[in-house]
Amino acid sequence: SIRPPRMADDGAPKDNTKRIRPLYDVPYMFEAREFLRKKLIGKKVNVSVDYIRPGSEGFPERTCATVTIGGINVAEALVSKGFVTVVRYRADDDQRSAHYDELLA
Repeated sequence: SIRPPRMADDGAPKDNTKRIRPLYDVPYMFEAREFLRKKLIGKKVNVSVDYIRPGSEGFPERTCATVTIGGINVAEALVSKGFVTVVRYRADDDQRSAHYDELLA
């Protein structure tokens, strides 16, 4: 239920084709990676599967989970640092994190 922040409009023409960016162009990617590396590498974490999104339109099945370490939700920590944004869902969509409301807070 999180994704990297969107870049500001760079004057590129608007069309319906997806623009693929190199990973080093993703905002805060380096900072987020370093934050996760320092907090998680070599540590024991708890993973709880929230839901499994079936494959569609050429995309494989995706398992979506919540990762916690020492009682701290890693996604919430990333949101609070500003490294990611929360994906907005409709109120009737149950295919989202069990901790979605905390992510929005």
